[in-house]
Amino acid sequence: AGAATVAALAIWMWQGRPVGWVQPGMLEVRPSQTAGLGLFTRVPVPCGTVLGSYPGRIRSGSEMAAKVESAPNAAGYVFNTGDGRFIDPTDESGMPSPYPGPGSPWPFPVKVLLPYANEPPKGAGGTNCFVETGSGGPTELIFQANRDIEAGEEIFIDYGLLYDRSSYGQS
Repeated sequence: AGAATVAALAIWMWQGRPVGWVQPGMLEVRPSQTAGLGLFTRVPVPCGTVLGSYPGRIRSGSEMAAKVESAPNAAGYVFNTGDGRFIDPTDESGMPSPYPGPGSPWPFPVKVLLPYANEPPKGAGGTNCFVETGSGGPTELIFQANRDIEAGEEIFIDYGLLYDRSSYGQS
């Protein structure tokens, strides 16, 4: 029974682990002229380059609603997968974390850079990356350069039709 218990625990931890990854050495988070912090390139990024996969824990709609009730900041970082689930890169306080929670214990940190990608301000010329579903299905959201991006340039994406923009323009 001991081995079966350990195996069941390992499966539970694996299924609840945070997802996501980022290309090493390519990106950094720093102050943005657009909104608080932003995601910037450290090196030139050719068109078509995959930057990474959005990090976080997969949550149901009800789990995400409960999380946002206790940690309202999480709403600004969560990504709606479009199939009723969400990718949540935040900790219990609602801020991006290498150990997003709550959730099953997972000892390995996840790189939490992509949640800092902003939408472009009006008149900025649009996005320089797009987000698409990866081979892992709707819970694997891949960020890919849609044009050549210069070193030091801020990454801009379209948050999609399901994103709530009601707070835009408010202080």
